[in-house]
Amino acid sequence: MNSPLPSPEDEAANVPAIVLSAVVHGALLAALFFGVQWKSEQAGGIPVDVYYGNPNAVTPPPPPPEPEPKPEPVPKVELTPPPKPEPKVEEKPQIDPQIAIKDKEKREREEKERLEKEKVEQEKLEKLKKQKLEEERKQKEQEEKEKARKEEEEKKAREKKEAEERRLEEIKKEAAREQKQEQQKRADAARAAHMDAINAELEGVRGSPTGSKTGTSSGTQSGGGNASDRGKAEYIDLIRQKIRGYITLPSGLSGNPEAIFKVNQLPTGEILPPVIVEKSSGNKALDEAVERAILKSSPLPKPKNPKDFERTLRIPYKPFAD
Repeated sequence: MNSPLPSPEDEAANVPAIVLSAVVHGALLAALFFGVQWKSEQAGGIPVDVYYGNPNAVTPPPPPPEPEPKPEPVPKVELTPPPKPEPKVEEKPQIDPQIAIKDKEKREREEKERLEKEKVEQEKLEKLKKQKLEEERKQKEQEEKEKARKEEEEKKAREKKEAEERRLEEIKKEAAREQKQEQQKRADAARAAHMDAINAELEGVRGSPTGSKTGTSSGTQSGGGNASDRGKAEYIDLIRQKIRGYITLPSGLSGNPEAIFKVNQLPTGEILPPVIVEKSSGNKALDEAVERAILKSSPLPKPKNPKDFERTLRIPYKPFAD
């Protein structure tokens, strides 16, 4: 099995190591060479001169040893990097034209399907976006309509309240005027009665026959008083009949209890609230039902004889007519 060829970068990195290895090996070879040569020169021995004679004679010093020869410098070896291997050109396999055409058609078909899918998704998103905008528009429109409706209702309620306040103010003013006029009438009547009494006394002193006239007048007034009582009774009956048209009797009512209500009215028949319960029927629900019916009956019917009109009425009421 062939080992893979080293790359040029690996070869460039190995050059210093190769040079160092060559230098070390050259030094070792030189040391071995000179060491073997030195030993061979020393093997012959050192010549010694032997002198026989006087032992006191001075022996000449031995000659100095020869200096060791310097090792010759190792020539620098330049390593030439091996030539770069030529890149191996892989031969492309021949593709069948039919297969290439089919692959192209497949890619085009897949691309077309992808574009169609993206188009469908985009249309779906656009539809959802439009639907959301339409819902928001409708909701905003509904909120604006609701706001306008509430404002209109508040406006109508405010106008109704203001109109009711104005009406009550007019009623109060009218009541004040009527009360003032009534007081004025009573004062005028009192003054007239006082003057009549004074005149009668004066006539009596003068001996005028006014006594019989006074008696006749008193009798007429007495008879008129009875007619007035009948007119007032008829007037109260008219009011009770109108009240019955607006009353809703509470359930579980037993018996025919009577209640008496005090009502203040204007000359026009408008009722001035509140309605006062002078005598309860003993059934609170019945009292409240009659009170509501009295207020709904405003304005009250007018009496046949204007003289029978009274600002303050006492209305006895039973749920069932006797």
